[in-house]
Amino acid sequence: MSFHFDFADIYPKYKPRVIRDVNPRLSNPNNIRLLTPVSFLQEGEDHIHSVDMLERARRINANLGQHDLEFLFRYQECIPSEWHFQLVAPGTVWEETKHEGESTSKKLRRAGLSWLNLRVCFVPVLCWEGDGWAFDFRSLSLSWGGISRLLSRPAKKL
Repeated sequence: MSFHFDFADIYPKYKPRVIRDVNPRLSNPNNIRLLTPVSFLQEGEDHIHSVDMLERARRINANLGQHDLEFLFRYQECIPSEWHFQLVAPGTVWEETKHEGESTSKKLRRAGLSWLNLRVCFVPVLCWEGDGWAFDFRSLSLSWGGISRLLSRPAKKL
């Protein structure tokens, strides 16, 4: 199943590919209200690393993917107004490889950094921007804070 929002369309200078994707869970706009936005921060935290966010998402059954965020975007009039956060879909992970050219690779080898991987991974996010929702991708190289929420879901398809 293809995506409506393709990473390559939004960021054309990169050569992206999906390295992880979960099956879509949403199929009925009336069931959006059955989802629960949850913070992945624990008491005393104001931000966490992406690895921790991904692990917590899996652990609390809040691992929706890009197809689900696209469904929410398509039916955004059904999204409750109290959900005005950055909604994260960690079930889909895109890997981009910016083609730096041969000169960059040679420089890395000469500097003893041939192990350095020039890959960056992104997850889809749906962001409330004051007057509507915007679809975007956020780097997993960044930390995650209080404005972001995961969407906890029942185990069966909605």
